[in-house]
Formats: sequence, structure tokens, C-alpha cells
Amino acid sequence: MIWNSIVAVSKVILFFIFLTLHVPLNAISSFLLGWIEPYPTWELIIVIIIIPVIMNAFAFWIQDNFLKKQNMVPTNQK
Repeated sequence: MIWNSIVAVSKVILFFIFLTLHVPLNAISSFLLGWIEPYPTWELIIVIIIIPVIMNAFAFWIQDNFLKKQNMVPTNQK
């Protein structure tokens, strides 16, 4: 219940962020992917496969670094 509530609240917040920032986000997406617009198949491959794979790898790397993080408190070992 708690996790679903957190996810629902985050989705509502993201909705309002996208609602208010749709013009700049549209301009950024046109700038980044405008060059591939004449090739819809390649656009789908990039947006549906390549970008999510890169972002998931990046998220995995960040999470792995947090999980492997050692305690940074110095010890007085001689």
C-alpha cells in the first residue's frame, strides 16, 4: 500500500512537471532527435531500445555504487 502510494504521488508530480514544462521539453526533444525524424524506423529503434538500455545500465551502475559503498568514517587503525 505504501509503495503504491509513493508511486502514485510521484506519477502525479511528474504529470504536473510535464504539463508545465511541455514547451521546453518539446524543444529539447526536437533538438536531440530532429535529425532522425525522416527515418521513423530508426527513431523507434533509438527511442524504444537504445536509449532505455543506456539509461538502465546507468541506473544499475549508480545503484551498484550505492550498494557497494564502504563506510567513509576513518578508523584509527595503526
